[in-house]
Amino acid sequence: MKGNKTFSLSLTEKGETDVLQSLYIELAGELSRGVNISAQLSDSQSKLSPEGDSKELSNLDKVFLRIHSSKWEVGMGDLDVSFKGTKYINYYSKLEGLNAQYKDTNTFQAAYNAGGGKRANMQIQIIDGKQGPYYLLASNNQRSFQIIPGSEELYLNAEVQERGTDYFVDYDEGTILFRKVVSSSDLVNAYFQYSDEYYRQSTILNSSEIHFGTAFALKHHFLLQTDAKNNPLLHSFNDADLDSLSNAGDSQTWSSGVSTVDVGTYRQRVSDTDELYYEYAPNDSLAIYNIVFSYVGTNLGDYIEFSKGRYRWVGERNGDWLPQKKLVSPTQKTNIDLSLKCDLGDVSLNVEGLYSNFDKNTLSELDDDDNHGGILYARLDRSTLHSRLLFLLEGEHRFANSYFFASQGTSEYEFASLPIADSLAQSTVNLSMQYQGIYWQPKLLLRWRSLQNQYTQEAFRISSTSIQHLMIPSMNLISTISRQDGILKSLIQYYNSDLSWKVMQYDIGVSGLWNYTTNEDPNIDNNSFLRLSPVFGLKNATQSTQLVHVYEETGKNMGKPQYYSNTYGLKHSSSLYKQSFNLDATHRVIRNTNSENPKSSYELVTLRSGNNLLNGFIQLFTNYSLNQTEFFPKIRELIYVGNSQGLYDSTGLEVIHGD
Repeated sequence: MKGNKTFSLSLTEKGETDVLQSLYIELAGELSRGVNISAQLSDSQSKLSPEGDSKELSNLDKVFLRIHSSKWEVGMGDLDVSFKGTKYINYYSKLEGLNAQYKDTNTFQAAYNAGGGKRANMQIQIIDGKQGPYYLLASNNQRSFQIIPGSEELYLNAEVQERGTDYFVDYDEGTILFRKVVSSSDLVNAYFQYSDEYYRQSTILNSSEIHFGTAFALKHHFLLQTDAKNNPLLHSFNDADLDSLSNAGDSQTWSSGVSTVDVGTYRQRVSDTDELYYEYAPNDSLAIYNIVFSYVGTNLGDYIEFSKGRYRWVGERNGDWLPQKKLVSPTQKTNIDLSLKCDLGDVSLNVEGLYSNFDKNTLSELDDDDNHGGILYARLDRSTLHSRLLFLLEGEHRFANSYFFASQGTSEYEFASLPIADSLAQSTVNLSMQYQGIYWQPKLLLRWRSLQNQYTQEAFRISSTSIQHLMIPSMNLISTISRQDGILKSLIQYYNSDLSWKVMQYDIGVSGLWNYTTNEDPNIDNNSFLRLSPVFGLKNATQSTQLVHVYEETGKNMGKPQYYSNTYGLKHSSSLYKQSFNLDATHRVIRNTNSENPKSSYELVTLRSGNNLLNGFIQLFTNYSLNQTEFFPKIRELIYVGNSQGLYDSTGLEVIHGD
């Protein structure tokens, strides 16, 4: 048994203090021969309560108990569960429940999750000069939800980003903060799971892998996630609400949020234009109404939230809230995946099918004809010439209204602008050939794709990877041409090159990217993007230095770029016997010919150093960072005190004449 308890005191230049603490306890041992037990209790970065104690067990970061051997395991508590080895259910989630699995030649797994998460994705619009925070949104009007820790996947220009290295995530706030330079020309997609305040969810997971000899393998994966429809969390449903939900099908429905009580918090008033409205008036003898308000969108409501849970009438279509109750329907989602793989040496065949069912309202039998979806997939691999020449033929058909628990992030930047909607039927055929040489690896891809009522794609991509030989640099080249017919009739040209030399302790490189989309619809502008980046580095056993310059331009206007930027970067790290030093500095200059302020610049700096004194008895660490972030003060509660009588506005920002 081992553990630790730590405390941290933070001080700011304004005199503010914050005390953080963490608790970690680990238990491990052997129950019998070959049977082990392990348990963990951890509470990381949690604030001290007024009593100075840790938070309740239900709020701790991780509490689990596992009993396991070399072939089987039974666990309960906060565990990690994942499905791997399939094309469509590469699923990972934090589990609060039970997990049992058996691993040998054949494998079996079953789990029950008392929690659960709903899938969401969004494209983050980057603002130049802002690293964050960027808020993750589940939907246009979803305001109260919790990001499930560890569920997010972030793609920057189709490349997967690593949490902690490339970005920070605040799960409580639901925000992303980048640790690198990002710009408005970057394509950023976020996939994540969240839990909301409407229903408790439970998830059943099951998988197996059975081998028939050495050539055949059969896999299955099953996921069932259900909302507890008889136990809504936010609002209780009366008979009228249940009838509305039963008749709503998959459509959104609302009910009145006003209820009459003996002692309430709102009273009814009449405006100068004879409009009835409700005024927040606790302890008033005429306050006989309790009201549930719903957020409906900017300038779509009649009320504003001037303090948490308190609302003020501002006139028709001048606010964001209405006195109505959104009846959120319970849902049920199912994925069943079955795959068969046959490996005969130089030839392998993989067939996979996925069935999905997404019932958007389990309280209604209407609109259930679009609940079902699925995918059929087949892949044939052939290798020749001592497995150096590879042929791949794969085909996929997605039925309309398919739902996936796992994210469908793309790693193909040149096609990222083309929509691939899960609600539409689509078919794809890929034929590729690749030669895996020692020094040179060329690859050819031919693609045909048809997206229902949108476009038909015919694409050609040739790529080449080679290693450095004498003064010939290592090269990574990609050239893609894609033609789309249909509503999105267009031509995409994409060229990307990376060249690098390594000579003794010097690293020299240059990369370039040009992407141009020609749209035949005169109402849609053509798009172009150019990036050039030389790099120079010096590296030895104790230190490394890198100089980077990145030039980017987007769009053309009378032969001139509408937007272009220059980024200059310096990275240095050194490690001596008792000292370490790391510096990462970036200066960026942006010119936008379509803006009132055509030029702007900003800097990003991160500096870390460490020193050991008295043979490590004293350790000194220095951290300095200059970030381009927006600051939102965290106010526990806002109380309305009168027009221009307060210090803050309704969003919590400090102003001169607040309410």
